[in-house]
Amino acid sequence: MERWYTDTNPSTFSITKIIATISRESEKHLNINYSLETWSVMETEYFLGIDVGTEGTKVALFDLQGNIVKDSYEEYELICRQPGWAEQDPKLWWNVVTRNIKKVLKLSKVNPGDVAGVGACGQMHAAIPIDKKGNLIYSSPSLWCDKRSALQCEKLKKEIDEEWLLKKTANPITPAWTATKILWIKDNLPQIYEKTYKFLVPKDYIVFKLTDMPSIDLSEASGTLIFDVNREKWSDELSQQLEIDLEKMPEIHFSHEVVGELSREAAKVTGLRAGTPVVSGGGDFLCTLLGAGITREGRAADISGTASLVAFYSNKPLLDRRIMNLHHVVPGWVPFGIMEGGLLRWFRDEFGYIEVQEAAKMRVSAYKIMDGEAETVTSGSDGLIVVPYFMGERVMGSPNSRGIIFGLTLAHRRAHLIRALMEGITLALRRTVEIVEVRGLKSSSFRLIGGGAVSSVWRQIKADIYGKPTQVLNTYHGGVLGAAMLAMVGVGAKSDILKTVDEIVYVKETCEPRRGIHETYDKLYETYKSLHDKNQQFFDELYRLNL
Repeated sequence: MERWYTDTNPSTFSITKIIATISRESEKHLNINYSLETWSVMETEYFLGIDVGTEGTKVALFDLQGNIVKDSYEEYELICRQPGWAEQDPKLWWNVVTRNIKKVLKLSKVNPGDVAGVGACGQMHAAIPIDKKGNLIYSSPSLWCDKRSALQCEKLKKEIDEEWLLKKTANPITPAWTATKILWIKDNLPQIYEKTYKFLVPKDYIVFKLTDMPSIDLSEASGTLIFDVNREKWSDELSQQLEIDLEKMPEIHFSHEVVGELSREAAKVTGLRAGTPVVSGGGDFLCTLLGAGITREGRAADISGTASLVAFYSNKPLLDRRIMNLHHVVPGWVPFGIMEGGLLRWFRDEFGYIEVQEAAKMRVSAYKIMDGEAETVTSGSDGLIVVPYFMGERVMGSPNSRGIIFGLTLAHRRAHLIRALMEGITLALRRTVEIVEVRGLKSSSFRLIGGGAVSSVWRQIKADIYGKPTQVLNTYHGGVLGAAMLAMVGVGAKSDILKTVDEIVYVKETCEPRRGIHETYDKLYETYKSLHDKNQQFFDELYRLNL
């Protein structure tokens, strides 16, 4: 049991956390022991946000008004050793995090003692095993988009009533969830499973490295498949059904809750002050939504990055096998649909040498050059359709799904493929929009987040395909802003996070759908759905060929 008290004066916040430890002395009497933890936070102090992404890690320093002081980003590689596999070394994340923190402190010239709190977010669901000494005992964990646990999922579907599981977890069985990745380790690396003290997700591995405290927040816990959404806690019943030892799962915290203080060892390697409060944080997806103001019903977001998603705020989970649900980092839930793969980066890296060279000459992003090319192509890409599931699917099709580039002719150019990739991703996400709206959750527009928000041509494509306005925000810092705001609330510098978000983030620009173009995309959408659905059997056949 915890209580927070905040005393303020014009120059200082004094935050006292009273921790009550309860023990039962008899059937009628409880013994409650109190201990105090206090932080003093100057109004002029700063908050650090960390975002451990799939393509790279970003660290940013914010002031109390949410203004970015300095940030640093470092890109790294996604390892795909086999089709459908995706992994990274957690030691890489930690090394990049420490380098970025040092760089931000150096560039900002901010005194480490003026950093009042740290919040982290990260790519979700990977199962990172540590032993009782805190040592990493497996360096190639499968990431959120990895499909290697498809066999474990098929086994679960045969053994467990899926309708019962959906009501219990608000989610269908897919290889994305942490529990299925743990089961893969248990089946294929039993010695690792036995040695594991706690399974951590990526951002909680970073929180552990900062504080020596294993933990998880509600947003990540809700994406494990062993979390009871009705009681909002680990489920003994689910753990027994899945045969996963709950003792190997960390304690669940609120996302804004301070779980520990920066250790002396972490202070040495980051340059931060030992004793700096660190909050639990949340999944990068949810922290990104927080930083975009998706905090009340009626608001929705389209996110384009390594993953592309449409997400909606809801007061409760939306139960449908074709929809996934995660607890928000604030009260409430986020029903969503996802398309995985980072396809525009794939094109840039594998085929975009011309764009990369031109971008270097012009000193701009290669994506800006790609935008210009896509803009020269008419809506519908002259009949070129991309089914964008290059990394398989979660709920709309098979985990064995592959990408399709359909309708190629000698008249098509590189520019057609770039635009068709943008259109294919958005057509895939429109299916989720339809399902959510049929279930009664409406949105009048989409706030755009990530690379899709930067691209003017993609903004218009999205508006035309959805038939709804797309909106660009006045500021976008992604998950790092959401993580930093959680730290502000955690140490008591801010009391109302929803009010804080709306003070910092607002709509700057709106892109309206074009009626005639939307009608064209309506027809293309029907062809896309047929192409997607009729090819599912071939994906499974191709998988069985074991090529």
